[in-house]
Amino acid sequence: MPKRTTFLITLALLFNNALPLITFPILTKAFDITSYGIWVEANTLVSLIVLFANQGISNALGMMIAKTEETKHDSIYTNALYIFLTISGLFMTLLILTAPILNELTMRNPTGIPVLQLLSLQIIFYALNSLIFQIFRMSHQSFKGTLLDVTMSIARLVAVLTTLFIKELIFFATIYVVLQTIVILVQFALSYQKPYFSRPSPNIIKELLSSGFNLSIVSQANWLVMYGDRLMLSILSSSAAVAIYAASYQITLVINALGYPYLYQLLPILGERWKQNDIVGTQNAVKNTTRMIGLWVIPCLIGIGLVGDTLLRFLATKEFAQGGLLIGMIAAGVVLDIWGTALQYIFYAQGRPEVLRNIYLRAAVLNILANVVAIPLWSYNGAGLTTLLTFVYIFYSLWRKTEMPFTELFDVNAMGRCLLASAIMGIWVVFTAQPTILGLIVAIGGGAVIYGIAIILLKVISLDEALAIPRGILRRMNIFKTV
Repeated sequence: MPKRTTFLITLALLFNNALPLITFPILTKAFDITSYGIWVEANTLVSLIVLFANQGISNALGMMIAKTEETKHDSIYTNALYIFLTISGLFMTLLILTAPILNELTMRNPTGIPVLQLLSLQIIFYALNSLIFQIFRMSHQSFKGTLLDVTMSIARLVAVLTTLFIKELIFFATIYVVLQTIVILVQFALSYQKPYFSRPSPNIIKELLSSGFNLSIVSQANWLVMYGDRLMLSILSSSAAVAIYAASYQITLVINALGYPYLYQLLPILGERWKQNDIVGTQNAVKNTTRMIGLWVIPCLIGIGLVGDTLLRFLATKEFAQGGLLIGMIAAGVVLDIWGTALQYIFYAQGRPEVLRNIYLRAAVLNILANVVAIPLWSYNGAGLTTLLTFVYIFYSLWRKTEMPFTELFDVNAMGRCLLASAIMGIWVVFTAQPTILGLIVAIGGGAVIYGIAIILLKVISLDEALAIPRGILRRMNIFKTV
């Protein structure tokens, strides 16, 4: 993927993942901590149902396209649409009917029922969005797919802004859903012009469902690792604890924005390499990807661990800022998850989803059992610790199952130098971070400059490589005419 495209995708993802830094302080000031916790709990339940409704099919679709000739892609996409709409519709109806029961198990608040019922529509939103995104991704148009998410994020931002005038949770949930409905319908009308609709194919549907079953277990187990802590906190603790944990998690989402753009094109590349039995090419593709990911996420991990608590105090209130330890544990887990995703794609390309299924099932069981012990003892800090330990287990297990040398998949030397540069940056952050706009700008902006200089001096990248990305963007905008 061209560097300028990667940079544009990174900007788009930064917007998507940094959006909570705008919406979070608005919502925490519009609602009390319990109401905000209810909002988080309702969205957590919906996201779990989304995994059962479509995530496995979405991953199976990508895997099937990667190994199938182009002439069959139209039929695969249209049959995936039929599956998405059928399964999502059933789960949406089920959530509407069971909302009172789920409310009693988790939120235990009358407001939770209508909020859950309103958010049930998002199950279909995510299904359609997953399908459209896979179409763009597998046709090497990742930036267009990212723009779909940006438009949805803008709709959510507009909904959040309404709380500046009407501070009522059910009204906000209604506007939130209505605006997303408009956006997803426009997206589908503009994007689903090709492939053309075709008749249902029992063979394609059967293969998608079969592959999707194994991959859905992976996604569901991964969800338990990533977000099940919030559900466990909801059951074993309080809505306030959920709100504190979710706020710390939101701060770490910027790591995803910096790391995931380099994963977008990895699966199609691995699919092509593996079909040619090019093991060395497969390893090089993974190594190049993990190196570029490390270049961005390692300093982000250190920076967020040091400045995250100060950032929460500035964006919200001291109730949400409970120390950098929680943020650091979650951030480290997120970094391992991004690198682990690169390893997952090896098994996708090999057509071995059962490997992922077994690893993530064991990880989910480990996570649940650990949370049962850790949350009653240490509340949200216990949830953060189990998140980190579970991702350590997953990352190690994925690497061992690849049966490939670690140094063939990860540039250990470059990672070490990035860590050293990040430590140098961290000294600046520690002494400059303050809960004010100026203090955060000085700490974060200065830290970024220091890290950039350090990785050039340590020869992680050359000066020309560092300048190539902004030059490419300027050239794309017809402002910079020469390279």
